[in-house]
Amino acid sequence: RETSREVLIRHYGRWIAWVTAREPEALGFAPVDRASLDRLRRWLDDLAHARLIIDGNATGTLADMLRFLRESPIGAGVAETLSALRATGDAQLKLDLMVPLVEHKPAEVDGHVLLADNGLALPEWDIALEKLRGDLHFTHQAVDGKNLRGNLLGVPVNINVENASRDMTRVRATGRLPLLDRLKKGGSVFAERFTGSSDWLATLYIPKPDTGAQSRIELQSDLSGIGIDLPQPFGKPAELAREFTLRADIRPHAPGPIQLHYGDHSAAFELERNANGLAVARAEVKFAATDAQLPKDAGIRVRGSLPVFVWDEWRTLLDGGAAAGNLSQLDVDLEECLAFGRRFHQLQVKAQHNETGWEAQLEGPELQGSLALPAASTAPLRLRFARLSIPPSESETARSTFNPATLPPLDLDVQKLQLRDLDLGQVTLTTHPIATGMAVDALQVKADWMKLTAAGEWTQQSGQDASRFRIEMQGGDLGKMLAAFGYAGSVEGGNTKGEIDANWPGTPTDFTLAKLEGSLDVRIGEGRLLNVDTGAGRVFGLFSLQGLRRRLSLDFSDVFEKGFSFDRIQGKFSLLDGDAYTNDLVIEGPAARIEVSGRTGLAKHDYEQLVTVVPQVQSTLPLAGAIAGGPVVGAALLLADKLFGQQLEGLTSFTHYQYTVTGSWEDPQFTPLPKESARPLQNDPVPSGNRQK
Repeated sequence: RETSREVLIRHYGRWIAWVTAREPEALGFAPVDRASLDRLRRWLDDLAHARLIIDGNATGTLADMLRFLRESPIGAGVAETLSALRATGDAQLKLDLMVPLVEHKPAEVDGHVLLADNGLALPEWDIALEKLRGDLHFTHQAVDGKNLRGNLLGVPVNINVENASRDMTRVRATGRLPLLDRLKKGGSVFAERFTGSSDWLATLYIPKPDTGAQSRIELQSDLSGIGIDLPQPFGKPAELAREFTLRADIRPHAPGPIQLHYGDHSAAFELERNANGLAVARAEVKFAATDAQLPKDAGIRVRGSLPVFVWDEWRTLLDGGAAAGNLSQLDVDLEECLAFGRRFHQLQVKAQHNETGWEAQLEGPELQGSLALPAASTAPLRLRFARLSIPPSESETARSTFNPATLPPLDLDVQKLQLRDLDLGQVTLTTHPIATGMAVDALQVKADWMKLTAAGEWTQQSGQDASRFRIEMQGGDLGKMLAAFGYAGSVEGGNTKGEIDANWPGTPTDFTLAKLEGSLDVRIGEGRLLNVDTGAGRVFGLFSLQGLRRRLSLDFSDVFEKGFSFDRIQGKFSLLDGDAYTNDLVIEGPAARIEVSGRTGLAKHDYEQLVTVVPQVQSTLPLAGAIAGGPVVGAALLLADKLFGQQLEGLTSFTHYQYTVTGSWEDPQFTPLPKESARPLQNDPVPSGNRQK
């Protein structure tokens, strides 16, 4: 009767293992050091139930221990983890080993590894435990150890090893880890945005033999003590706590799939090694959700919703998008989006990247449309919007930090464009970049109140924006134009044409008359000034007709009741330093011909003008009479005009009267000039010191 098994002893450096010829799985192991063999006791305690028993102390390198465990059947299921580990230093072993030689039973092990300044590292992660000290207890079923000490990333940590589950052994290290230094060392674009330090819990999960589980590492912190200078809603002050967790499988050549949670947000990504190190191969980032899943395809997918997204700050941080990496898909809902200093609401963004470039759909209360950005850098960014409402600017800083030279060529077509409160109708735009900014090749505006074309440049030098354009107004209704600018009820009719050749500080959307330097040539057809006091006349630098009527001390309701009709308004203006100068502005109508020269303060809202009133015949006879002879004569002429009509025509055709107009737009002061002081229109109303060079 065979009562024993053939036992073979294999040597692994300082280690030995017992196996059988019939059943070649390891039954046990023990360290062998020639200098310490005498300290090991070996015997067979029962020949009928043969068992090899070994106990005692031995020394050996921690690296040999890991190598033996990795290569032996005892290490089944953890070989991949052990391959990723590197150990240094000698360790002392206290061992009780029982190897059944007859019964088909596994070896029973109970031992202690006494660590004394050993090292244990994960090179692929560039993480190392150093100066490990303590008692690590192990059996054939589990490993545990309490209050081990060591250094992780150069700082002291407390380490505990415990049984986590039937499948896993858990190694936990706690300490104030300098993970921000590692982030900065990795060259992240966000590295300088993190300051301070925090307590961390680093956990290594090691699978037990034959479980098939995957080794993984986990980092956790509430980030108290770490300040994060990132745009909303990701930034936080150092004193504010916010939960952070990172989990990753451990693999020989690169970390496995990584799960990350930060507050309410999550990410899942996988890294790959290339010539420059590790890079993101595929990922999903999910806002306001903790269930990010690793996508099947390569690239980075971003989904979810945010209460606010400040594109102006992210644009600077991401270098205009150059640092966005291999972003491939966007599907986000933004309650508020701040872009180029302007606030958009409830914006939905769906975008996809393919071999031809980017295609995106944008929708919200302020806009609805699409954009296409070709992969070729010289191809234009194509924007098509059914509607686009551009709100007022909230941040001068955001606009000033935007360089128009970074924009690609543009091909824009908006069916309905709203700029602040101004309805511009259909707008088309084509541009191309230049060294200092952007050249506008063609701008066309087709609104119901105006049609215009423009070309020019938007440049930026030393952080200062400047715009220069030549604008041609091809036809429009002055009344509707003024209503569009907020002066409804000021003018009725008035077909308008003109040209503006001017420059102004700021972006093209900063266009206001008060900022212009250049020239304005305007020609307006038949219409009626309904109420100049409300602002229409101020736009053109006209005096207050209502104020002039009061100055004449007579109620000419038949002339002014329904406004001042005009046949034409025509003039040229020089625009400089917030002022408009003219020497040939003419308002001609059936009641009077009014000639204006001088200065209108577009910035200070004041006047310094000479106004000449030339009364016309017949219907304006009372006006001329009032000017010439006062209220009594005016009343008499009014009666005579009603009685005799054209018989009095010609009485006033030779008469003209002049006034100086000074003061503010709200309270202009009219001073009549006596006949002997009357003077012709100025040839050049611009002061010599203010003329443009």
